[in-house]
Amino acid sequence: METDPRQLRRIERGETNISVDSMLKLASALHLGLPHLWSEEFPPAPPPRVPHEAPPRKPRRTSRTPSERLAERVVALRQQRGMTQRDLSARSGLSLSLVRGIENGRNSPTLRSLEGLARALGVEVVSLL
Repeated sequence: METDPRQLRRIERGETNISVDSMLKLASALHLGLPHLWSEEFPPAPPPRVPHEAPPRKPRRTSRTPSERLAERVVALRQQRGMTQRDLSARSGLSLSLVRGIENGRNSPTLRSLEGLARALGVEVVSLL
């Protein structure tokens, strides 16, 4: 993850509102699954790479982006609870246009937005991911 060291320090201290896309890049750079960013337990570190080994291959792109998978999850949870987008907007404290953008997969929500959605839907943030 190529980023400014000052930005990384702000992320580590919880002083910035990080987007889901940035969280995915951070998790990838740390060789972690996204849920591990919330976990108090860390998985074992990957074994060190031997210099003559070929670098690991990047995983093949799935047919759906993380934003699309998040959108499907939010829509399914909202519908299970009999809520409209307007209801979700009011309960989460997010604008209706942001809720619509997230559900359409156009917007990558920030951590604070995810927390609002999770609270409104009665789930943990990690379950949205």
